[in-house]
Amino acid sequence: MPLDSLQGPLTAADLQAIWEGAVDRSYREPLVAAGEGRGFEAYTQAFEQIARASLAVDRSTQQMYLQPWSGQSGDPAAGASFATVELTISRQGYAGQALFLKAGLFVVDELQRDHGRRGGVPTNTGRRYVLQEDVALLPGECGPVTVLARADRPGMGYNNPLPGSISLAENAGTGLRNSGATVALVPGASVFDPTRGMQLPPVPALEYVLQAADSMDMPVPSNVGQYVLFTAGANEGSTALAQQFVPPDGPAGQGSGLVLAPILTFESYDVQFGPFVVGNPVSILALVHSLLTLVGVGTLVAVQGSKFAVLLLQGTAAGAVKLQQSQDGRPVSIASVDVVLQAAELTPEVGTAAWRILDWARDWQLAVTNAAQPSGGNLGMLDLLGAERDLPRQNSEDDTDYRERVWNLPDVVSPNAIRRALNLALVDLPWCYREVSNGLLPGIFYDREGDEGGDFYDDDSLLWFGTVLSGSFEQGDRVRYLRQVPASTGPWCCLAEGTYGGLLAGSTALRFVRRSGQAIEPVAGDLVLDLATGAVFAPTTSIANDYAAIRRWHVYLDHSTFRGYFAVEVPRLNFGEFGLAYDYGASGAYDAAPFPDGYDGYPAGTAAVYGKLWARLDKVRAGGVLFDLFLSDGPCI
Repeated sequence: MPLDSLQGPLTAADLQAIWEGAVDRSYREPLVAAGEGRGFEAYTQAFEQIARASLAVDRSTQQMYLQPWSGQSGDPAAGASFATVELTISRQGYAGQALFLKAGLFVVDELQRDHGRRGGVPTNTGRRYVLQEDVALLPGECGPVTVLARADRPGMGYNNPLPGSISLAENAGTGLRNSGATVALVPGASVFDPTRGMQLPPVPALEYVLQAADSMDMPVPSNVGQYVLFTAGANEGSTALAQQFVPPDGPAGQGSGLVLAPILTFESYDVQFGPFVVGNPVSILALVHSLLTLVGVGTLVAVQGSKFAVLLLQGTAAGAVKLQQSQDGRPVSIASVDVVLQAAELTPEVGTAAWRILDWARDWQLAVTNAAQPSGGNLGMLDLLGAERDLPRQNSEDDTDYRERVWNLPDVVSPNAIRRALNLALVDLPWCYREVSNGLLPGIFYDREGDEGGDFYDDDSLLWFGTVLSGSFEQGDRVRYLRQVPASTGPWCCLAEGTYGGLLAGSTALRFVRRSGQAIEPVAGDLVLDLATGAVFAPTTSIANDYAAIRRWHVYLDHSTFRGYFAVEVPRLNFGEFGLAYDYGASGAYDAAPFPDGYDGYPAGTAAVYGKLWARLDKVRAGGVLFDLFLSDGPCI
């Protein structure tokens, strides 16, 4: 096989073909003919190993590309993702009791057989898969049930487990056992009563707590999500789910503990109103002094035909006659408790309880397997490439948008990059970009053109409406104001000399920074000449100078801004939500007219626009260059 015909990762068949073409026929044919188990396996296992390494190399190298290309043999860079897999779960032990496996707490590991001196040795690879859905098996129900699990970390390696290898239910803390424990009903967190639309009274807000003796074996945090079996005492034979770990910070002689949640299972032959919703809270009602009274609160974990399973979180289920789900304080589903299959109440006892943590494999005889390999796991190479370019992923930015942003060369540093950022952020809103030395941000200077009779700060400007007759004026060019005396026949006289200061935005008004001469009212035939380019402007009407506006950018610049600095003027906006306020505008009861005050709230939409603009400018500015945003309603002059 010619090597130049291969593209992408090498397969075991490719490698075998290469090997067959490289060794003598008399050597290879007996090995191939003998087959697996008779010597050829020494080669085929090598082919498989090298093929796996080739696949890893191909995936790694192809993920260095930000965009697909013509020779692509694998996916380009993408964000991190978690492998998912469907697990099949069944049990044979404790079949007369309900089993509830909580999503996020039940973890299954990959188990592979490694080499051992007397045969294969089961080995935990360290790949863990966490249940993404709750699993509830009612009394008498053994499964199997199929549920979704997800790898606990992102990466392609979590796609590797072969079918049947994700099989080891984690048993951290299993096997702990002791005696002399206390079972108590203690006040828990205040809970909202959905049946009456109010907080529960103190009694139903009680939780069952197993408090172990202060001895060698006591509960540990990893027991949460596992089951406690009482082996002696008033609750002998009862089981309960560990809901929460209780640290051993009580009085001397008292060890750690667990908040327990027994499971109530029953049959109901009378279901009223709408269907019950699994996963939603339920109220447990009993007859107390002939009155239907709330005695406990739980979570509905399973409904199968007429059978119900409830995880009791607070209160008791003793004497339960009805189960109820409510919405906005109104019952929406009611079921009668006709036949109790598994009672949920525990009996308080002091120092007489013996217990142990049930083992998933030995006690529950739990079997877990995967029919197919996991899929979807991926390393976040795209985010790593973005981090190299100092471009972290933004909130809710998908791979397509992020890839495009990382792939494109950054449009930064230059003044035009800043102008493009302003256009992107403000769209059709006006703005004024002022950069040190670009004429719109001159700063304070003392007669920059030399001593030519100008005023102390050289900032006296003349403004005229008119028409550019020819050529192009350039910012900072020397200009002269000319008039024929006498009109139309005499020689041209220079009435004033100065510097071209730009055209007012949106108009044909020319700004003339005067160096010498005096204020001039134009007459027909007057001209303004650019001495550098020869451009000619015909003034028609003088404009009253607003020196406060003209001089407001003649400012002192400090050491950090006199070379690299820009300012952006943005319009005053009035977008979006104003929040919770007493009034709006400048005429409310709390306002000091004509100005609004703090009672008016603020336009959150405007703040979002300014914040977005600031972030864009901060991203494109050159390092060390400072900038500011200013609110302005005036022209860009």
